[in-house]
Amino acid sequence: MNIRILSAVAGAACTLALLVPGMAQSALVARDLDGIASTAEAYYDSARGITWMRDRNHLSTSLGLLPSTGFMTWADGDAAITALNANAAASFGLSGWRMPTANGVHSIGGAGCQFGFNGNTDCGSNVDTDSSELAHLFHDILGNLSDRDSSGNWRAGSAGIDFGLVNDEDFLNVETGRYWSSTQSYRLIFNIPQTGYVTFDFANGGQSITAANASNRGYVWLVHDGDVGGAVSQAVPEPATLLLAGLALCAMGAGRWRDRVSLR
Repeated sequence: MNIRILSAVAGAACTLALLVPGMAQSALVARDLDGIASTAEAYYDSARGITWMRDRNHLSTSLGLLPSTGFMTWADGDAAITALNANAAASFGLSGWRMPTANGVHSIGGAGCQFGFNGNTDCGSNVDTDSSELAHLFHDILGNLSDRDSSGNWRAGSAGIDFGLVNDEDFLNVETGRYWSSTQSYRLIFNIPQTGYVTFDFANGGQSITAANASNRGYVWLVHDGDVGGAVSQAVPEPATLLLAGLALCAMGAGRWRDRVSLR
């Protein structure tokens, strides 16, 4: 291969490997749900033992719901999931699709939702990723950062570039904004419990409690317990495969560069 072309390809691969930190941490395995093994409709998260729908907006598009973005109240999302699980075509013949859970919120940092920034709380920024499946996906799988650092200071840079939703790997229609969970909890405001559902915001990487009323809306991302679906052919490389290929090209380019330098 021409040295200049190889260098350009290797350089792009190095940039990809360095700029997408979540790929290095990914534990995702592509899964076929529609019987066409060359395409992935879901990703199995082997770290948590759950399967994420690849198309974040599948709940809305498969049922023809409005708004088309799937930005809905908690009650509408819950009803839509019930309808989807009863519809074999929409659910790929798999009942049991649900909202993500946030069971850790009741046990980390005491009763209710405790706010902080240092990774030891279940609400706020940089939350303990065991506190919810959404926090685990955002931080551990995708490698994204909250808009505040561990001291509570605003991060330098811009949302979507330096923090917030920077990487969505091979998922589709991932929006910046609030995502519902199925877990109820509360936060104390002036020592008065304010109840609602645990939500995670993909715009700023923050976790909070949101009241399930007609005024509050959020996105719903379908998840299923266990490893569901079939294997996907190698025609569709998984995120981890893409990273390894990028690192290989990166190393190859570096080797060729060293060889050229040594010959001078």
